[in-house]
Amino acid sequence: MTKDQKNIAFILIMLPVLAFLILSNLGRKKAKRPGLQPQPAGSLTAVNPGLKISTVPEIDSNVLEIQKKRAEIPWGRDPFLSDIYKSGQNSSELKLKGISYRKDNVGFASINDEIVKKGDTINGYEVSEVLKDRVLLKKGNQSFYLTFPEE
Repeated sequence: MTKDQKNIAFILIMLPVLAFLILSNLGRKKAKRPGLQPQPAGSLTAVNPGLKISTVPEIDSNVLEIQKKRAEIPWGRDPFLSDIYKSGQNSSELKLKGISYRKDNVGFASINDEIVKKGDTINGYEVSEVLKDRVLLKKGNQSFYLTFPEE
C-alpha cells in the first residue's frame, strides 16, 4: 500500500467518526454551572445563601505606626536615574560599571553608561587594554587603571 493510499484510507475512516461526534453534540443541552445566575432587575435574592460576608478588621494603632515608619525608610538610589544626573557629578569623572568578554577574548567595559573596547576613546582617554578586573586608559603621557568602585 502506498503512502497516498494510506492517507485516503485514514481520511475515509475518520470522516464518519467526525460526523458522529458532531451529530451527537448537536442534540445535547448545556448543563447549568453552579454559581451566579442572572437575576431580574430590582431583585434582592441572595445567590448563595451560605456565603458569609466578613467585615474588615480594625487596624491596631501600633500597626499603623510601624507602617508609617517603614514608609520613611530611605530605599537608596533610583534605578531609573543615571548616577551622573542624581548626584550632580562632573561628566568628566570616569566610573567603571562592568566588564564583559566575548568568546574570542575581546573585552568590553561599561564606563559612565557607555560601552567601550580597546581602541575606543571616552572623555579624551583612549582605552588601551580591557582586563578582567580593570581598564587601562591613556591620554598623552598619562596612563592609569580604572577599577571598580569599592562599596
